[in-house]
Amino acid sequence: MKKTIAWFFVILFSALYAFASYGDFEKTIDFRNKSNSVFGSDKYKFGDLFGISYYPMIKQDLSKTKRTFPVENPKTNKKINLCLAHDSYLGKDFLASKKQINSVDTIYDLEYPWFRGRANAPVNLDTSKTNVLVFEIVERNLFRLDKKAALNIVNIAAANEILALNPEIKLKPVKKKSKIKQFKEIIFNTRINKNLEFLLFDLRLFTPFKELKSYINHTFFNRLPPEVFISENQKQEYISDVKTSIEDKLTVSETEKTVALLNEIHDFYKSKGFDKVYFSIVPNPVAIIKPEALRYNGLIPMIQNSPNLRMPMIDIYTDFKKCDADLYFFSDTHWNFNGFTLWINKFNATLNADLSSD
Repeated sequence: MKKTIAWFFVILFSALYAFASYGDFEKTIDFRNKSNSVFGSDKYKFGDLFGISYYPMIKQDLSKTKRTFPVENPKTNKKINLCLAHDSYLGKDFLASKKQINSVDTIYDLEYPWFRGRANAPVNLDTSKTNVLVFEIVERNLFRLDKKAALNIVNIAAANEILALNPEIKLKPVKKKSKIKQFKEIIFNTRINKNLEFLLFDLRLFTPFKELKSYINHTFFNRLPPEVFISENQKQEYISDVKTSIEDKLTVSETEKTVALLNEIHDFYKSKGFDKVYFSIVPNPVAIIKPEALRYNGLIPMIQNSPNLRMPMIDIYTDFKKCDADLYFFSDTHWNFNGFTLWINKFNATLNADLSSD
């Protein structure tokens, strides 16, 4: 009997480990988030920050938020071959359709290497179209963008025309992962602990208890998980990484290093055949939302206003500062649909103006 019970638990926990190591575990997360049962999950329904803190006084159902102004999508006569190198701010929940971007014929959806750990599909540069590359990154991750990551995110599989016109281009062959490497990545999944925690403990059944614990800790002991903090007016939850925007003083030499990197990225991809290369820095919410914004260190303006900058910028910082609407979720790290719409409108307007002047 004891052996039977022991084997039962061995098989059970082995199955749980294997399931949590499953490469497409995100489908499980999506399914649990959409489930209305007590075995569903509230970890992401009310924002990723709520899923860390479970603080009930700042709680927003992301599925019920709407944009308050429309997407402006001017048309051009040119076909666009668009590569978007981005983080989660331009993830699938926002950029749901290429109809939101003017005259786009093809979209290559490229994620930063650290974001989900996946290799990006090859990009085919088409000389019959205008090849456009856009880098988007949230401000708090800007200093994480190193040269190696930036110059390898776009896996270029150039068309024969590009190679013929530019024989100096040296393309690295795309290496497929071996079966052994794939097996190792499953067994030694770096997200295994978080996946197991989500699988076993992030049940809607436990949400009221987690909220009560969080409320008591914050109200009486001024404590929250170290990954998050709450605004001075108690209306916005932030990820702790954005504290750099209000605590770190910047020097010209620091920002000029980033300017030099952006210039190198621009020149590199222009040499590979892209007609247009842009960069866009999404402001940390504390750079826009008061009262923290009063102490903003000014990273984005310092970079965008540098006299040495050659990289064309999609400047949404200025647009965000002028906008009176809510641009960020209250209990999530990301912009809401208003923030995204401002970005897509600014990108469309910038690209349209550049193509019209060519």
